[in-house]
Amino acid sequence: MSMFFIAGPILSLIEQTIGLGVGYLSKIPYGIGTGIMALTWQPLVITGMHVPIVMPVAIGVSQGIYTTLMFPLNIATFTQVGVAIAVGIRTKNMKLRQAAFAALPGGFVGVTEPIIYGVNLPKVKPFIIAIISALFLGILAGILGIEARTPGGLGIFGILGTLMEPRLAEEVVSGQTLLPSTINLFTGEANSMLLNAILYGLMLFASIAVSCKIGMLFYTERVKESKQIKRNNELLVKMYALSKKISIEDAKNKIEKNLK
Repeated sequence: MSMFFIAGPILSLIEQTIGLGVGYLSKIPYGIGTGIMALTWQPLVITGMHVPIVMPVAIGVSQGIYTTLMFPLNIATFTQVGVAIAVGIRTKNMKLRQAAFAALPGGFVGVTEPIIYGVNLPKVKPFIIAIISALFLGILAGILGIEARTPGGLGIFGILGTLMEPRLAEEVVSGQTLLPSTINLFTGEANSMLLNAILYGLMLFASIAVSCKIGMLFYTERVKESKQIKRNNELLVKMYALSKKISIEDAKNKIEKNLK
């Protein structure tokens, strides 16, 4: 029992510190805070530390606190989806292709573990592409001032959290001070409910499209050793044929004869 009396206050202090840290993150201007949140979300999922990070934010939203920190989680989710699509298209491994496309439905509702552990993380590069894409898209989302204003959900259901009008002035509710909505730096004012929802949808689409395009450009698979050896042998035969000024067929025959 004594262990609970010791560990309890320590864990409570850690939890409060995390909550304060996340709160300060939302105050970093020009979308940098939301970008950091988007960048770190999937690595946090891997370590299991994502729950204590998101809980203070989610509880705050349920208490009427509008925040820009919920949307970056969905951006990070959908960049993983986009890169998984790219891997599924580019790979020649049928098992990997099946795993990539089978994991997509979960990604659309905010569950990325099958995509991360089954596709992107084992290949390393797709996972890195996804989190870097999430960083820049998260910064843009912060600049656009896309807020969660009411409890919604992850994935495509997150749009439900955008469906409230902005808070234009500071309010005090049940003794708690609620700050005004975040300003969209492009318009100079808080997003209306309609604009908030539209920007949410567009940014989710952009998260998939951008990460998929980058994944298509940069994802490559390791060449099988047998194929690489064959290519090297063909190159050596060509070089030998050029040096001896003979045909490639004659060069092959001479090499085979010497090897015997």
